[in-house]
Amino acid sequence: MALLDLYMQTTGDDRNAGTDSGSNPAEILGTVSTASGLTTFTASSGTPFASGVSAGSWVSLYNSGETISRFSGQVQSVTSSTVIVIYNQAASSPNNTALGTVASLTGTVACRVGGAWASLNITNTNGSMNSPSTSAALVGSQFNGLRVNIKASTYTFTSSITLPVGLAAKPIWWRGYYATPGDIDNCANVSGSLVAPTGQTAAPSGATRPIISSSVSSGSNIVLNAYNWLENIEFTFTTSTNGGGLSTATQNGYVRLVRCRFGGSGTNANIVQISYNTSVNAIGCCFDCTSGYCNVLYGGANFTAYGCTFRGSAAYGLTMQGNSCTLAYNLFTGSGNLVYINGGSGLLNFINNTFYGSSSGTGNAISIAAAVNYRIDGINNIFHKCSNAISGISNLTIPWSCQLINNDFATVTTMPSLFEAYQRGVQYETTPFTNASSNDFSLTSTSVACQAGFPGQFEV
Repeated sequence: MALLDLYMQTTGDDRNAGTDSGSNPAEILGTVSTASGLTTFTASSGTPFASGVSAGSWVSLYNSGETISRFSGQVQSVTSSTVIVIYNQAASSPNNTALGTVASLTGTVACRVGGAWASLNITNTNGSMNSPSTSAALVGSQFNGLRVNIKASTYTFTSSITLPVGLAAKPIWWRGYYATPGDIDNCANVSGSLVAPTGQTAAPSGATRPIISSSVSSGSNIVLNAYNWLENIEFTFTTSTNGGGLSTATQNGYVRLVRCRFGGSGTNANIVQISYNTSVNAIGCCFDCTSGYCNVLYGGANFTAYGCTFRGSAAYGLTMQGNSCTLAYNLFTGSGNLVYINGGSGLLNFINNTFYGSSSGTGNAISIAAAVNYRIDGINNIFHKCSNAISGISNLTIPWSCQLINNDFATVTTMPSLFEAYQRGVQYETTPFTNASSNDFSLTSTSVACQAGFPGQFEV
């Protein structure tokens, strides 16, 4: 089975069917009747179905005067130039792929054939994407999940958006693209340009990602429910005090963030806030919280981050309070505490990370609040230029629970609460990076960290 591909672009309309990237279709007014899993739409005038509509075409239905589609489904048959029959959720599998419901359609009903959506408002109350986890598009047997392809542009909203719940076996995938779906997959934003890793397909010239911009003044800007996947999207939030730009709902589930950027400003605000029951996997993302007093991440259970950048403010960067997590191949920068652990307990794995602090700042690389009981395994990390010569890991209440192997310390001279016996392969130097001030964290040819990672040699 394949994914059901849907489309969103700023030139679209939330009353469209959301299943192609063509021009906006004309609105057709009429009435509906429903029986045995089929909905019959009869146009009030004209011959709108004389051409261009056939079995399998996607159409949307909504009450006349509304601004978002309530239902999107496939045509079963074209009875005449004025009448079409549409599969709804009660139809027999595999054709029950409908989104939304026809139950609340009444009076004069509007129909559109095809067309892309225009915004995330399609997820609001009565929208066809409000609850796809209960729609036939997910519970039916034709598709492995939904993928909403969002074309590069700027999407703005001023009211909180709640993304719908997916299913464990059938997630909802929100994927940004530039001109053709898939054309910027796995491309990183490097100083404003999308760059592909060696061996990967390059992004089109001048390519950009879609930008979702919020000016919600209180509470969460976007609530991310379980079994959603965000990829190739940039988010800009103006968050309120103690609010969250992107917040995960308090429920058991899993979400994935791939090649996304999260930034914004606010006072005591969180750019991304993860609830305690949510497992989050971040891959190749950037969490930028350099404006105001912002925490990048707060809370969460089973958080993993691979190849991400965390830019902290003068206060904190990544703030953690929850359960176990694994952080590998990430870059942490800032002038405050780069990682602050202020609650919870569990195992923290730090593997192949770079911590680059400020010599004039006041923070530590990894700072632990008093009486917090964590075990820390730190392997192949580089700690550089953190403030006041006290930067590695501070305030461990049970120092023997920390396992440090082959870490490199540059301009860092102490590791409070640790005994030398708990470190293996420790190295010290002054200048490991080529040009860190220009974000070039590649190692110099003379760095003692070169070819010095654990295990160095496997036992065979």
